[in-house]
Amino acid sequence: MVQVKIVKDKKSLSEIFSIWEAVFGRNKSDFVYNDSNIYIILYEGLKEDNPIGAAMIKEEQDNCLIENLAVVEKKRNQQNGEFLLRFTVDTGFQSGYEKVYVFTKVNKSSLLEKVGFGKIDDKIFPNMTKYQINQEDFYKKCKH
Repeated sequence: MVQVKIVKDKKSLSEIFSIWEAVFGRNKSDFVYNDSNIYIILYEGLKEDNPIGAAMIKEEQDNCLIENLAVVEKKRNQQNGEFLLRFTVDTGFQSGYEKVYVFTKVNKSSLLEKVGFGKIDDKIFPNMTKYQINQEDFYKKCKH
């Protein structure tokens, strides 16, 4: 069983930064808490004792941007990433945003497209593509 929640407590933030450190290969100190961002963590088990994924959403120029969506390697390809992504997108919409954006590496978009994201720009950064989803497309995909 997996469960996901929005966090602000120091212990959970430390777990999120540890996940990002493991997945992205960056030092834990590279990640800085910002109280205007929303931090999300995915746990395996009933007692929230095994953090397996994390994401962050933030406002950027009046838009909602997903950053650092990550699932630890041994828990990938088990629908954990999709569960985390759907929760993160829904949190963005529940926070009042009309569209949610994400940047991803070229050819790493199958999960985004499965959830309903569409490519809007592939010339933002080298080897990066920008995707977006609006509420109607997201909730329509959820019904199937």
